[in-house]
Amino acid sequence: GSGAGGQEPSILMPALIFDFFYHPIYMGALIYLLARIEAGKPWSLKEGFVFGVRLWDKLLLANLISLFIVGLGFMAFVLPALIAYSRLALVEFRIVLDGDGPWPALKNSYQMTRPFMLPIIGSTSILFMAFILLRLLIDQLAQVIGPNPYLLLILDTILTIAMMLMLTVLLFRFYGLANRRHAIVSS
Repeated sequence: GSGAGGQEPSILMPALIFDFFYHPIYMGALIYLLARIEAGKPWSLKEGFVFGVRLWDKLLLANLISLFIVGLGFMAFVLPALIAYSRLALVEFRIVLDGDGPWPALKNSYQMTRPFMLPIIGSTSILFMAFILLRLLIDQLAQVIGPNPYLLLILDTILTIAMMLMLTVLLFRFYGLANRRHAIVSS
């Protein structure tokens, strides 16, 4: 077929493998840099990358466990998967910003997100719908331009990076809200 969805596996498989191993580094660096920027502290991309590499194994393990739990939720129907996703949405933030290991991060994310479950589901659903609409627009563009798998791969990659960045910033805001709520409840 046409569009990025019709790309040959020879193009997609290396990208998926690269993303699987690189994603934890990227997320660790991005979360670290967001926290530094918000706190008004100096930051550098190199420092963020080094921080992400240092936490790679913890983030990868936590991502695999979260993926497994959400996958089980999908097998039970969509609603349990959405609940699992929303309750585990702050796992990476707990590892990067609070120094939790994978298991404590899962437990703490589950506890922190309890009052924010519906807002997390709603706001990430809106973001996901925007992603789908833009993805359909790229597919329509492919119909007009004609088959050019490399251009479509580039557009799809840019869209995916932009959406992941927006999702991370959104969840970073929920992490801040959950921490403030915890501080108020604890005092």
